[in-house]
Amino acid sequence: GSEMCIRDSYTPVQAHSEGTNALDVTDLDVVFGRGGGTNRHRGNEIFRDLVAKARPGYLAARKKEKGEIARRIVKEIRSRGGRWLKKDTATGAWQEVSADVATKKTTQAFREDLAFRKQWGLLSKSISGGDERVESRA
Repeated sequence: GSEMCIRDSYTPVQAHSEGTNALDVTDLDVVFGRGGGTNRHRGNEIFRDLVAKARPGYLAARKKEKGEIARRIVKEIRSRGGRWLKKDTATGAWQEVSADVATKKTTQAFREDLAFRKQWGLLSKSISGGDERVESRA
């Protein structure tokens, strides 16, 4: 039918969505940014697994080595085809971040992982840090 042509003439409007939205998040990507849901993302679960596996070595490592361990995890995710994506709060689009930012996020994940374990009494109870905005929603 001829009505198809009319509907088709509207599609270009959709297509002009700034190119940045072209980033489709995959299950391999590690995503971060405001808003829930990121922790349940498959790529984040893989990432947390890697962090958990590397934790003993990380705890025993010196400061310089800690950075190495974090960078290794960033490389590991990337070698699997994953990217590190942050949500642009202004546009709502996903953007890839630099390796440096990804490494910082990884060291942060190690610290959060420890804080989380402390909170649930999985480590010795003697350590009681101030709980910095700990999200208790399971």
